[in-house]
Amino acid sequence: MPLIKCPACEKDVSPNAPACPSCGEPIKSSVEVASGAINLKDPVHFLGIIVVVLMGLMTIVMAFSSLWDLWR
Repeated sequence: MPLIKCPACEKDVSPNAPACPSCGEPIKSSVEVASGAINLKDPVHFLGIIVVVLMGLMTIVMAFSSLWDLWR
């Protein structure tokens, strides 16, 4: 994991450190580390998942209907 700069003294600090070892400035409260996880409680993420699933289902239905027309 790359080091980040302390917001107070600009020295390199681990993002997992609770405070800067040089000056004591709290790190977790001043620097937010992005997790990148999908949060289904967030309406934007939830709607995105719904749209992707519906598009996949529409693709499958269209493929099978094309095959059905060729088969008849």
